[in-house]
Amino acid sequence: MADLLVSALIPIVLKKAEDSLVQRLGEMWHINDQRERLHDMLLQIQAVVPHIEQGNSIRPIKLWLEKLKSAAYDADDLLDEFCYEVLRQDAVSRGQNVVNASGFFRLENPTQFRYKMSAKLKKLVDTFDGLVYQMNIFSLVEAQHVQNAFRYETCSYVDGSEVVGRDEDKENIMRLLLEESNNEDLKVVPVVGMGGVGKTTLVQLVYNDRIVRQYFNFLLWIHVSEDFNINRILVSIIQEVTGWDNNVPTNNMEQICRSLHEVLQGKRYLLVLDDVWNENIDEWERLRDLLNISYRSAVIVTTRSGRIASIMGTVASYNLGCLGENDSCNLFHQRAFVMGVIQNEELVEIGKKMVQNFGGLPLAISTLGRLMINEQNMHEWLVALKDSRIWETSLFTDYLFPVLRRSYDQLPPYMKQCFAFCAVFPKGYEMDKEKLIQYWMANGFIPSDGPGSLGMKGNHIFNELVCRSFFHDVKQVCPITYPYRKEDGHRSETKCKLHDLMYYLAQSIMGEECRSSLVLPEQLYHPVFTIRHTFTENIPLDINDTMAYFPSIRSLISVPRYGYGSVHDIGFFKSNYLRILDLDVNSIVGTRITPEKMKYLRYLEISGANTASFPEAISTLYLLQTLRLPECWNLAKLPEGMKYMSSLRHLHIENCYNLKGMPPGLGFLNYLEILTTYIIGPGPGNSIAELKNLNLHGKLHLYNLRKVRYVVDAWEAKLLEKHDLDELALCWGMPDLYRSANFVVEEYNDQEVMHRDPHEVLVALEPCNNLKVLQVTQYMGDEFPFWVREYAKLENLIELYIIDCRKCTKLPPVEKLPFIQILDLKFLYNVRHLCNSDFKSEESDKDARVAFQSLKSLLLSGMSNLCSWCEGEVGNETSLIFPELRRLNIINCPMLTALPIVPLIENLSIKGNVTLSCFATKLSTKTPLSNPNHVSRDTV
Repeated sequence: MADLLVSALIPIVLKKAEDSLVQRLGEMWHINDQRERLHDMLLQIQAVVPHIEQGNSIRPIKLWLEKLKSAAYDADDLLDEFCYEVLRQDAVSRGQNVVNASGFFRLENPTQFRYKMSAKLKKLVDTFDGLVYQMNIFSLVEAQHVQNAFRYETCSYVDGSEVVGRDEDKENIMRLLLEESNNEDLKVVPVVGMGGVGKTTLVQLVYNDRIVRQYFNFLLWIHVSEDFNINRILVSIIQEVTGWDNNVPTNNMEQICRSLHEVLQGKRYLLVLDDVWNENIDEWERLRDLLNISYRSAVIVTTRSGRIASIMGTVASYNLGCLGENDSCNLFHQRAFVMGVIQNEELVEIGKKMVQNFGGLPLAISTLGRLMINEQNMHEWLVALKDSRIWETSLFTDYLFPVLRRSYDQLPPYMKQCFAFCAVFPKGYEMDKEKLIQYWMANGFIPSDGPGSLGMKGNHIFNELVCRSFFHDVKQVCPITYPYRKEDGHRSETKCKLHDLMYYLAQSIMGEECRSSLVLPEQLYHPVFTIRHTFTENIPLDINDTMAYFPSIRSLISVPRYGYGSVHDIGFFKSNYLRILDLDVNSIVGTRITPEKMKYLRYLEISGANTASFPEAISTLYLLQTLRLPECWNLAKLPEGMKYMSSLRHLHIENCYNLKGMPPGLGFLNYLEILTTYIIGPGPGNSIAELKNLNLHGKLHLYNLRKVRYVVDAWEAKLLEKHDLDELALCWGMPDLYRSANFVVEEYNDQEVMHRDPHEVLVALEPCNNLKVLQVTQYMGDEFPFWVREYAKLENLIELYIIDCRKCTKLPPVEKLPFIQILDLKFLYNVRHLCNSDFKSEESDKDARVAFQSLKSLLLSGMSNLCSWCEGEVGNETSLIFPELRRLNIINCPMLTALPIVPLIENLSIKGNVTLSCFATKLSTKTPLSNPNHVSRDTV
């Protein structure tokens, strides 16, 4: 059942064949004629292979597609080697000492290397010659073998007694449908969910409800499917209302519209458009305008696509979820144990386990129940459960796969590949959106043509797969670095899962190409070439044994179990074809890696390595797009030659607290989009001006700003022009672990920064107002510059951290920031008031003033002179109201004598202040907290 996905692979290879780097090498080596022949044949194949793929159940065609896929992978590897060679030559011409960097390169004679590569290309061209000849034969005969998939047409009838667990959903839909509205336009209620979740059944229940039938004059049901033909839909409406069979014109739109008005004018109707797939907004708006002829009429649309729902809906989409565990079991029992069927205990137990594997999808559970009475099926499923290969059972292949496959068939080839790749993860695995997109990028799944960066296109693909119900349980999760933030704020990662049945669909499509639980045999008899992407949680993982047994692997993802590293050594003995190497190496002391063996690599993550430095040879990974080195706490320096890694787009070095500086010349990396950490150095090659031409996205933490030599360098960084930054940290100190964990004041000689006014530096570092998170640490100026004081400059800010700014006496007007949710103020020794004297609130009255209208979490720590909430207030009371505040932590602020009004407080902690501890006791008794256990007081 596995798809070969050749139509997704050919465009990737074709793009590389016409790459300018490959053309340059072709001219240098006089092999452009062969390259052009390969390019032309790939063009021919690309035009025909999508049609041939539809006949892949025919054995000769399937064998041909397998040969084509193998040849395409070989071409991909060879063209990557050509690109690598050109980039290597460019790096050498720019001054990289490759011998010193790697110690390996050019062990073979350049002439011999050129001859070997030319011979490989010629052999590849000959292979494609034969494949094209066979293709021309297949393309003539494939059409007669391709049959359209069966599409059953739905109707409005349903036996309500057989529907389980949808009472609440039915009431919700009816409420949306029947609630009164001042808007007299046509109401459209979209019901969205994955295939088999029960959208049609739910709408059938609503359609046949007594209240609905009394409310509407006409009830109309049309099964739309892929054929969104406006004429057909309107004629079907007329026929259903009038009962006419032959007298309705089908081609004359004017007569159709006249007839529609005659039968529906002044009548309140409910129209169900079931199973809609069309995403053309113009066609829908045209149909809606034609249907909008009757007061308080309504349309219910069922679809698998969130995009269609947003196009057609006039009210919020109703996202239909799967059944809960109890309802799932009830549905299974209702289907399996019909009259005359005995509840066999073994059958019940198998059924429970199978139901758990289907994630509450009603279609799967209902079908399972009907088939369980067959003893042969029972034996088959026992084997499937034991081997965790549900997608190979007849239940999946014969009944569920065709339903789910319809959604998959609607995707373009590159999006099919992106979805199917997710089969590499274990069932139920929580995928990280950012890393998943970078995996897709590394494998070449994201098309590079057209406007926008690869990251933007990857984000679009992800959102499309969410809209089309392939991904579910999409949520924002706080990174482990910020566990106390919970759901507030902006610092979160997007996580998602595949529904169990979508996972089985991906597995059935990829077959042996993806392996989500790689287990090495005790003895190596012969290598396995079919596996290309793998995920493992084994401890330990022997890299070389893995690559020897599975030499075709392109993606190797290994995560730790129980907090231990997943590998002991990553030094390869032989060259490989890896594009992705993602390893957690917490157990390694002094990491040994061999970049010369993995020059195809595009994604490298080494997490938690206990090493002070990585080999300089990493700078010879010229094709590398993503380098992640998180949690490498002892890492002191990066490879000096990183400026030669011309393909690098993402450099993640979070939580590398011992890092002393950056390699010189990162400004030469024209494609660099993500640079999570940058430490300013004294030299010209690692000054802040290196950021000048980098179009950075996401998060940027700048450290060691005290080393800015000239204010003009700060202006040269052009932060104001970096519109895609949403998190910025401006730190005058270094990112060492002790300070980061405890915010201890770092002492340094003020003479070091006397000739560089920190205020002028901060003025020059003004960011774009798209910023969501801002942190200012160890700023030594007396006051904040205008862009911090002017709240309009930071109007989109969600989180603000001001830490250890010891000379500042006055805060910027943070109370006016409209969307601020998290505010942390620490070690501001000279600040006496939180809000300024000119603070006014539009919602204030004479007794109280509303401040921080969106704030949910406030931390005040180590502010020894803080004596009031607002400048000008005296005594033990304040008139400030924090209407949305949930968490308030006050630590070592001994002069503060009052608490604000906090009607929604959930978590209150006060330490180092006797007066406020008493207030906290009274507050907790007068104002019931949602979680009283989260009240903490300290009378020290």
